Amino acid sequence: EARLWTQHVVVRAWLPELEPRHELRGFVRGGRLVALSQYFDMLHFPAVCELRDRLCASVQQCFEQHVRPVLHPLYEDYVCDFAVLDDGRVLVIELNPLNRFTSACLFSYTDDAAILSGQQEGCVLRV
Repeated sequence: EARLWTQHVVVRAWLPELEPRHELRGFVRGGRLVALSQYFDMLHFPAVCELRDRLCASVQQCFEQHVRPVLHPLYEDYVCDFAVLDDGRVLVIELNPLNRFTSACLFSYTDDAAILSGQQEGCVLRV
């Protein structure tokens, strides 16, 4: 029996206030947000380093209040891209499967396997 492949394209409104420094990639394992990385791993954003604790707390709150309740019954392992805007809003940009074909950004699927598999307490943030 042939398996059908489907593709979905979703277009979102352009937000001029959304800058590359705002984006973070979240790694979810077993329904837990286990790691966050700066999305654009080839760039350095000093402001992101200074705000790391606030950014992490904001994303974790958004995940626990909005993302996990909707996705956890259906999916346990996935990648969720977030944006934390200057006004404090946290947006979900996109969802991807958690596998080696999805960029690990500042993590490595090989070297950081223990982190990305959720073997540590809390959420590890790299910026």
